[in-house]
Amino acid sequence: MEAVKIASPDDFVRVAILPKRETYFLVTEDNLKSITGKNILTDVFSLIGSLLWGAYVSVVIARSTSINVPTETVIVLETYQKMFLGCAIAVSVLAVFFLFITYNGISSIRKSTLPNTDTPAISV
Repeated sequence: MEAVKIASPDDFVRVAILPKRETYFLVTEDNLKSITGKNILTDVFSLIGSLLWGAYVSVVIARSTSINVPTETVIVLETYQKMFLGCAIAVSVLAVFFLFITYNGISSIRKSTLPNTDTPAISV
């Protein structure tokens, strides 16, 4: 749609009427269910990842503050530390992956537009 331009004969007054642009998003029920489902997975993996990182930090603190403990206890704490670190990294990667999928789903909906239905500009 073009802008309508109006000018007085003496060019003292110039007016340009710009067309209004509206953006419509095409959303289907399937799109919303898909994005909601992936968002729930993001939340679940974020929660589990947070708990695993907390467990890892707890084991690190327990190992650091242990004085005169048996060797078996140190070995168990080292095993827990490695296990919690590996699981926390894996779950955090999955949470970021699902967050990325959700973001892409929302971006694809925002990029979708309606067919061009512009009306011609009014010429005066």
